[in-house]
Amino acid sequence: MLVPDRDAFWNHIAKRFGDARETSVDVLEKSLRAEYRDVDRGYVIAALKALAKLGLGTFKTGRRGKPSRMTWVDKPRNIGPGFGIDRSASESIPRTVEHEIALRPDVFAKIRIPSDITPAEAARICEFLRLIPIG
Repeated sequence: MLVPDRDAFWNHIAKRFGDARETSVDVLEKSLRAEYRDVDRGYVIAALKALAKLGLGTFKTGRRGKPSRMTWVDKPRNIGPGFGIDRSASESIPRTVEHEIALRPDVFAKIRIPSDITPAEAARICEFLRLIPIG
């Protein structure tokens, strides 16, 4: 699996940081990468901000030497699965899909993009591909 879905993301936090009142983005990203190879900082930040919108804590952007982090309203272990809220509200954790493109009969390219990619984002990817030096 490339990145965790919302349930796997939460289970990872509850299992690894169950008694923590605060979780740094850097530490969470590092621990997630051990299981999900394509997790990046942007995914972790977006997912934590989505959880903050659900009222599970406060996301704090790092300033003056302090790391970006999530301060939980309670220990993650105590919050429990389902968060006690409407499950459809937690859909804002970013989701990505991987596409594989056959460039030649024996050569494939893979790209991981947001499942809700916008036309402007797709145009940026196309422009990036046009700028790759060939030769």
